[in-house]
Amino acid sequence: MIRGRACADRRIGIVIAVAAIAAVAAAQAVTPLPAPPLYDGVVPAPYVWLDPPPGERGGPQSATVTDPPNADGTNPLITLSTPELPAQAQFFALSGVLSAPAGTTSIVATITAVEPLAMPVTGHIDGNVYRLSVDNQAGVPLTFVAGATPITVALRGTAQVPVTGLWQYSSEGGWQDTNAKDAGFPSTLLANVTSLGDFALMAAGPPGVVPVSTGVPILPLALLVMVIVAGGAVAGFAYRRARRMAQRPAPTVAPRSPAPQDRRRPKPRGGSR
Repeated sequence: MIRGRACADRRIGIVIAVAAIAAVAAAQAVTPLPAPPLYDGVVPAPYVWLDPPPGERGGPQSATVTDPPNADGTNPLITLSTPELPAQAQFFALSGVLSAPAGTTSIVATITAVEPLAMPVTGHIDGNVYRLSVDNQAGVPLTFVAGATPITVALRGTAQVPVTGLWQYSSEGGWQDTNAKDAGFPSTLLANVTSLGDFALMAAGPPGVVPVSTGVPILPLALLVMVIVAGGAVAGFAYRRARRMAQRPAPTVAPRSPAPQDRRRPKPRGGSR
């Protein structure tokens, strides 16, 4: 009985393992991962909108830092980000890449969500427009030093639509692509720029519309569901069958009857008297 139950448990484990492997294979076929996932425990905070759609959070916070200039009249190291986790906007400038005007006694770096000065010609803005600036105490902007290391800007999107780029607005040319790269976190891009101003993430199509080509494929998703359901059915069938086999009484073997004994009297030795 114990041996039959152990065999049944082994068969159940094998079937469930096969079903799980099939489900994982189907999931990888639906959305293949280029690298193993990183489980760092960071859960993105809900996006905070300047103009929140219905049901969304509003009231994005700004960020500012004030420092004295370097002895040569340039900026100190600047690292600034908004307080969300992860930050919705941030930028990084090495020391000495921005030149302050004469008479500067303090340098003020700020990040503020603002209304867009113009809408993009194609696509739409995903989330907020952020204005990044580095000014002196009088509000006069610092200028970029020719040949210096570019300033790094990073924006996080709403994660409601795929972002297609990080763009910068200028009064002369409107919205221009900064050729940003993936920052390694969902819906977050970073770009290296040589001037500050208004920045925003862009997404394809009109606002509130998720492009069909970027959604979850229906056919592979249905295949994944079918594989999981089929695996569960096979596992259930194997479990019931194994239980029946384990509960079936072991066959009884009839005891063997002893061999018949020779009941004849032994002959007396030496003949009869």
